[in-house]
Amino acid sequence: MEQKIENLKVLAEITKVDSKDIVELMKKNVMPAGCSDSELGFALAIAAKYNLNPFTNEICFIRTKNGRLIPYVQYDGWVKITRMLEPESNIIFEENFDGNGKIFSVTCQIISKKGSVKVTEYYQECFMPNRDVWVKYPIRMLRNKSFNQAARLKYGISGIYDEDEMRRIIESENRNNGNNENKILPEPEIKSLPEQKSEPNQIAQEKIAQPTQSAQSTQPTQTTIATQKTTKKKINISEGMKQKLVKAKEFIGQEKFDNIISDLHIKKSDINDDIGKIILKKVIDLYGGAQC
Repeated sequence: MEQKIENLKVLAEITKVDSKDIVELMKKNVMPAGCSDSELGFALAIAAKYNLNPFTNEICFIRTKNGRLIPYVQYDGWVKITRMLEPESNIIFEENFDGNGKIFSVTCQIISKKGSVKVTEYYQECFMPNRDVWVKYPIRMLRNKSFNQAARLKYGISGIYDEDEMRRIIESENRNNGNNENKILPEPEIKSLPEQKSEPNQIAQEKIAQPTQSAQSTQPTQTTIATQKTTKKKINISEGMKQKLVKAKEFIGQEKFDNIISDLHIKKSDINDDIGKIILKKVIDLYGGAQC
């Protein structure tokens, strides 16, 4: 109860809404119909932990047909989390194209005084043909995806998903339940901005912009542009981390372990010590297991 009161105070400060009214507003405007007290408490805790405003769609909640409550965060929310944790972070995006001039991958590097993290997301793995926004703006969406995953890796963010991950989870449940219906939410309105043409292997270095108080995505303000070819680095994972991951897999089972890796959009061949820590954190968050 004390923790719930503290979470309400945090959200009252974020949303500028009286703490006495937050619960009722959450039930009416944010939470799925018929949400339980435990689900509401979970939602309050997640929003307060990451300093996100649920009333401006920085964080949203949806219940799957299997009864699982999923918190997912819009792009503005990921930007806000990063600004909160390290306001002076610098962002570098590297856009890579194939021989036909089509986007192949985007690499995002977050650099700060405490170190840097670099994550590459591939179009073939991330593209969602049933989403109009991916069809119309593949480069923008892949940049957003690489930024979200780099932020998750650098700051150990867990317990929340981006919108694509949320949709994939629900699509997976639908398939497992024998339902091939994939479109589970109406698409948000997105302004039709002209697509920026980029040269192959282009790098854009940026500072994170102040997120707007709306559900629409905003890109960081571009400051400098340079050109550089991408080189692959060898993936290193320690024996200690390998053993911990094996132990976690034995604890929750192969299928659940594979589902976690799938939800995080991680290739098994890309797992290193840092990514291993994210996987272990996710195992603990979802299934407990301090022995992991």
